[in-house]
Amino acid sequence: MRRLTLLGALCLLPLLAAQAEERNDIPGCYPYAQLSDQQPAPSGRELVVIIDETVQMSPELQRSAWDHAMRYVQPGDRVRLYQFSAFLQNNYMKLQFAGTLDSPLQGKVRNSIGSNSLKQLDACLKQQAVFFQKNFGKQFVASFGKPGADIARSEVFGSLKKIGEDIALRPAQEKVVLLVSDMLENSDFGSFYSSNHIRDIDPETELKKVEQKNLFSDLGGARVYVHGAGLVSGDKGAYRSGSTLQKLEQFWNAYLQRSNASLASFGTPELTVDLR
Repeated sequence: MRRLTLLGALCLLPLLAAQAEERNDIPGCYPYAQLSDQQPAPSGRELVVIIDETVQMSPELQRSAWDHAMRYVQPGDRVRLYQFSAFLQNNYMKLQFAGTLDSPLQGKVRNSIGSNSLKQLDACLKQQAVFFQKNFGKQFVASFGKPGADIARSEVFGSLKKIGEDIALRPAQEKVVLLVSDMLENSDFGSFYSSNHIRDIDPETELKKVEQKNLFSDLGGARVYVHGAGLVSGDKGAYRSGSTLQKLEQFWNAYLQRSNASLASFGTPELTVDLR
């Protein structure tokens, strides 16, 4: 019975003082096991998942994005999930999930702890992993656009700028962004569409427009992996030339460099490399 109610009990515990101002949707195990003084520091890694609600993405591509995130996340990592859309009444940028996974005890520190405390801690860490996958997964799925819900506008620039304000100064030694989006701006700032098809953009011209409108972000030195680029909803039979997608990638590569980040991989639409 203890294991069944473990996380319910954890949810009632206060967060560590060091995390008092840090949102953490994952109940901590070290306070529960009364081992707060022995808690290892976080890994220094942070995964930021950003999902574009305006894109109608197949279940297969959604699952692929989830698998990439789960292969990357390790104990001790911080994880954040943002959803962005057009700036409409019920569609706007939201922080859907934020939390830190605990690291297990290792070596001499672990050997110095009593067996009863270790049993409590180990059982909690197992339950914490289950809790994280269930609750992060629920928010992950909910962040995608609903079938049939056509959101004509997409504020990619404005959303990345706002998210940058949130994450740029966060204390992560290693920051990775999984950006799930078609990467096609369609707003008052500008549009990458023409007659409902992807426009063959000129990267330098578009970068000058972004600079004039002060729409570069600050992503805190993150490595960015894009999943879904060039995916146009309701346009399944449309041909996307390699040249058009190449120019789209060139633009975002330069945009991210100007936004204190680097483009690690650009999935058009499938991301085919693991996050590193």
